[in-house]
Amino acid sequence: MENKQRQWGKTEITGGRHAFRTSLIQREVETLVKPGSKVLDAGCGDGSLALALRNKGYTITALDVSGPGLERLGRRLSLEKKIKPGGFPEIVYFQASLTSMPLPDQSFDAAVSGEVLEHLDDDRSAVAELYRVLRPGGLCFVTVPANPALWSVEDEWAGHKRRYQREELLSLFKRAGFTVVDLHHWGWPVTWIYDRFLYRAWIKRQLKKGEPDPDASKSIAAKPIVMRAMYCAFSIDRMFMSLPWGIGLIGVFKKD
Repeated sequence: MENKQRQWGKTEITGGRHAFRTSLIQREVETLVKPGSKVLDAGCGDGSLALALRNKGYTITALDVSGPGLERLGRRLSLEKKIKPGGFPEIVYFQASLTSMPLPDQSFDAAVSGEVLEHLDDDRSAVAELYRVLRPGGLCFVTVPANPALWSVEDEWAGHKRRYQREELLSLFKRAGFTVVDLHHWGWPVTWIYDRFLYRAWIKRQLKKGEPDPDASKSIAAKPIVMRAMYCAFSIDRMFMSLPWGIGLIGVFKKD
């Protein structure tokens, strides 16, 4: 099979698994960060997490290297203004790299970065930048794919540079000056089964058809009733996140 990668940000990221992972980060933020706090979404993609946190009362700044992703976020914000003028606080968003963010030192109470570090050649510089822009006591919330042994066509298609061992991610953040608040796996067993036997098979079918950038928003998995059913199924995994298994890691780190 020819190795084809996605053009990151070209098509919308959607589906029950994405919604479930986003909800895990959102719950961590809501538990540990007061509403009204300034939060940076570093690698915001289409802005689904940024919008969810904004709706919970956080002041959001978002950035991403993907122009198409930011354009979709802009369209969503413009539509909001037409439907309900003045109904939602603004989100400041712009195009930039996580390894050199044009932001002042110590300017945020918290930062989130979901499924970003694994795409970067220089993840160490990115974590150092997250440390720089956080205020003392600020929290950084991240998710990354776990366990190099799980490397598959999905990682090649997504343009991943690596999957992380737990200790590897912990060391990465400690070197930058962070202390760990929480670090655990997510995505077992239901998400793991879906990922292994359904999602990878779907990717292979798209690549076989010569479509490395399929529009997932038009698939059956993007229909609201299907997304809701998948989200409920994946939510079973919440009972098992204390176990050292799963497709990903979710970490909370503090700038002392």
